[in-house]
Amino acid sequence: MVWTIVGSCTGTIAPTGAPTFNQADLIGCPDEWVKSTSYEEDDLVAVTVSTTPLRKIAFKCKAWPFSGFCGEFGPADFGGDQGWTKEGG
Repeated sequence: MVWTIVGSCTGTIAPTGAPTFNQADLIGCPDEWVKSTSYEEDDLVAVTVSTTPLRKIAFKCKAWPFSGFCGEFGPADFGGDQGWTKEGG
């Protein structure tokens, strides 16, 4: 079991408002990595890890001199850790 009961609630809780999002924070997935593309420091790419359901992982190109590996090795390729840092799903 991963949960521990620490107590119970009494009374009523009023509903909260609808969630709000800052549109600037919702960038979605970046474009897929393409071999031989010229990537620079902080460029973002995605790698598809499954199509059903669709799941992608985002990676960021490391700073120079490692950024030189970003167009040569994909984030999921052997050697990809030389140029890419995993950012998240």
